[in-house]
Amino acid sequence: MHYKREEAFRYTFTQPVSGLAFHEESEEITVQIIDVSPSGMKINSIHPISENTAINIKYKLIEEEFKVIGKIVWSLDYGDYIQCGISLKHSEEYHHRIITVLKELAKVKG
Repeated sequence: MHYKREEAFRYTFTQPVSGLAFHEESEEITVQIIDVSPSGMKINSIHPISENTAINIKYKLIEEEFKVIGKIVWSLDYGDYIQCGISLKHSEEYHHRIITVLKELAKVKG
């Protein structure tokens, strides 16, 4: 399966953004969000998360709180942490909100 890593509005943070994740294999865990787009994100976690695991993530960008549901589509073990790619199941409302915030972040960074 091909994932759209170059899709429009993928935003890579200069400093990872902290978020909280919940999945069936653990209690609430802290994750670091490396990049985000309307349909996916890349995270780092010190807790192992298996591929195909359903996951809920809560995070905040520019005072805007987001809660998303997704699925781990890939993971790489770097020893000290696990990096995961997440495909998001999102609503039209989330899609518009995240694009607006990412455009705002890009202007500030720009």
